[in-house]
Formats: sequence, C-alpha cells, structure tokens
Amino acid sequence: MSRPRSTPIRNQHLADHIRSTGLTYDSIAAAINRIGEEEGTRLRCSAASLAKWLNGVTPHAATIRAGVEAFSRILQRPDLQATDLGWPETPRPDNPWHGDPIAWIIELGRDVMLDRRTAITAGAYSLAAATTPAFPHSLAAPVSPSGSAGQADVARIRQMTALFADLDDRHGGGHARTAIAAYLAHDVAPLLRGTTGTARPDLFAAASQLTYLAAWMAADDGHSGLAQRYYVQAVRFADEAGDPLLRTTALRSMAV
Repeated sequence: MSRPRSTPIRNQHLADHIRSTGLTYDSIAAAINRIGEEEGTRLRCSAASLAKWLNGVTPHAATIRAGVEAFSRILQRPDLQATDLGWPETPRPDNPWHGDPIAWIIELGRDVMLDRRTAITAGAYSLAAATTPAFPHSLAAPVSPSGSAGQADVARIRQMTALFADLDDRHGGGHARTAIAAYLAHDVAPLLRGTTGTARPDLFAAASQLTYLAAWMAADDGHSGLAQRYYVQAVRFADEAGDPLLRTTALRSMAV
C-alpha cells in the first residue's frame, strides 16, 4: 500500500490512470519493468518512481514507452498514448499493419542478420499491433513483371519452409532463425515484388507459410516482439493470397 502523499499531484492524467488500474504502485512498477525486459532494457521502476512522476517528473524515453505499453495492457486500451498519461510522445516502432509488408520482412531480416536490437526487432509485443484491422489492406501492384516467379519458385520456397521446420523441430527456434530471416529478405522478397499472373496467389501463400514459421521460431527463441511483427506480415501475405485458413492460423498463433 502506498504511503500518504506529502506534496500535491501535478500529473493528474497519470493519477487517474493509476486509480483506474486498481493496482498498487509496486505492481504497476513491476509491470513496467517486465515490458523493459521484453525490449532488452533493464528499467528500475519502483513505487518511488511513480510518486516522482505524479510530482511532475518526466521519465526517460524508454520508460515512457514501457509505461504506455504497461498501462495499455493493464487497462486493455490499445489506443492509449503517452499524452494520455501526461507524458510527451516518444518515437515508437511503426505499426506492422501499416506500410509495405515486403519492406517489413526485408528490414526485419537485415536487423536479425546484423543482430541489431532496433525498435523494429527488439520491441516489446505491442497491444496496439495485436489489434487486427477490420479490413485487410491490399498490396500495391507489383513493381515490374520482369522478375516474375513461377510454380517452380513456389515449390522451392515450400521445400525451404519444410527444411527450416525440420531444423526447428530438431534444434529449437534459435538454431536457424538468422538463416530464415536472410532467405525471406534476400530470396523471397524480390519474387514478391515482381510477380503477376496465376502464380501470384500461390507465391504469396508460400511466403505467408514461411513468414509464419519465422514468427514461430522467433517466439520459440523468446523474441515476442519480433515474432509479432512476422506474424502480422504472414497475415498480410495470406490476405494477398486470398487464403483465409493461413490468415486464421497466423492470427491464432499471434494471440497465443
């Protein structure tokens, strides 16, 4: 139980949200620290930290991001913003439902291969990103048909997916996670960019299955934020393929 306050509350927005949680300062601080651990950042929030924030002290940017996510989860408010808590906005990872999904898997792949802990790869599992849009967004038209893939390419992607799945079964998700990220970014993405015609749905379905596996392996290796971003792109590829079963499978795994 928190001690009685000796100074007036200067951040009433934060006070209101703390009251809405029904939790103690210690419990809220622990939730914020857990989010920090997911992001690879060691935070040292405590009940005293919340008291300082209520007095008007502004947390560091990393603490603000973790705090917003913690309150979002506790209150089931995916739309919650830093300003709702009386804090300034800080840069956050882009919502993986927005933007070009092909660009997403390329950027994810680059960061995984270089072992960079950026906002994209090392971010926490986001409640906002877990909120599925009401309607799927169609991809833009292919850039150029000159690099169009065919059924042979689809078959190769599926064979590689089976190979990576076997490695995952034998050795766990951490074994070939970098390899699958590289294959998606370097070999599969260019085909997605340039394919038209009858092979396009099958190609995107195969890419969705492979991206789903990349997400599964990331989750198995303890990288929940990275897994979420891959799962979302698997859903978006499934939408492009017109495959509701693949879409449902990815969404179910992401929810778990």
